[in-house]
Amino acid sequence: VSSTRGFIGGRENGPYACACAAQIVLMQGLARETKTVRWNAVAPGLTATRMGDEVMRTGGAKPGTVGQSPLAVAQAIVGLIESDASGKVLRVVDGKVSEARWVWE
Repeated sequence: VSSTRGFIGGRENGPYACACAAQIVLMQGLARETKTVRWNAVAPGLTATRMGDEVMRTGGAKPGTVGQSPLAVAQAIVGLIESDASGKVLRVVDGKVSEARWVWE
């Protein structure tokens, strides 16, 4: 599990965003080079968890922002586990899942 911060970065969360981006790039490289194991990532946006609450409390989200349900993130994870996919990055934002790609072709 990564984060949408890996796609957007920012001054206040640069190290976290870099770690998330590195996680995504590493996963995609492993998926390309290791065909015997499936490698995928889920990159959720703000989620209603203790971490999400802390982000909102400390001003890391726009005022009035509501974290998405953790169930939406869990469903995306289960969907990847149940699939044959490898090298996928699923963004989960406001409960909606979309595929993101950072691939050199």
